[in-house]
Amino acid sequence: GQQGSGTGGRYGSIKYALDNLTVSKDPTRRIPAFIAIAVQDGGGDGPNNERGLEYDTMSERYGLFVQNEVIPAVKADANLRAAFPNFELTDNPEGKATFGCSSGGAAALTMAWFHPELFRRVVTYSGTFVALQNGKLPEAATYPHGAWDYHHDLNLIANTDRKLLRIFNNANEKDNGATQPESGRRNWLIANEKTHEALVATGYHNRYGYGVGVGHCDDSLLRATLADTLVWVWRGYPAN
Repeated sequence: GQQGSGTGGRYGSIKYALDNLTVSKDPTRRIPAFIAIAVQDGGGDGPNNERGLEYDTMSERYGLFVQNEVIPAVKADANLRAAFPNFELTDNPEGKATFGCSSGGAAALTMAWFHPELFRRVVTYSGTFVALQNGKLPEAATYPHGAWDYHHDLNLIANTDRKLLRIFNNANEKDNGATQPESGRRNWLIANEKTHEALVATGYHNRYGYGVGVGHCDDSLLRATLADTLVWVWRGYPAN
């Protein structure tokens, strides 16, 4: 799940990091060659909009959409096949990562949480691990507070057997709700801190990044940290 569009901003940062890290001569700074697949969100924000439905819903639906519809469409793309006739994508879940910021970050964790047999590496910036799920969805009967239930109320991370996931999550000093501690289930900073604490306590490979002096999904922070984040999240995977 990736929130945003265009060739600059986050997309450009990812492309630049991948272009450099996949050809690095330093084995400690090299990651495997791979394809970044970015999906345009449905638009709008919050519980009553399409993007909220796609990204903030606590279910397997978005992960299966990517696995069963998006990835096959990429594999079958005629222009890609013409340019790269030997193109292949791995089916190894250790070689498949999810990435997103804001609600896209919540989607990134949810994709891997519900299907660790498909995705094992997760990168989230300013993840929306708050109560932003549409309460009218059938999933709300099981997860009434959406991604907030990862670390509060249902405490899914603490109360579920540890999954084979490697997770980076970030939040920033001026992130959404950070200046209003009383905002509870709408405080992105608290939500990410509690997610980190729950992951560490449960024994996950987790790295938490705190951005000083910056706000929600800050592009300057992403540009400054993304290369290190990708090196860390791909640790342990062959850099053939």
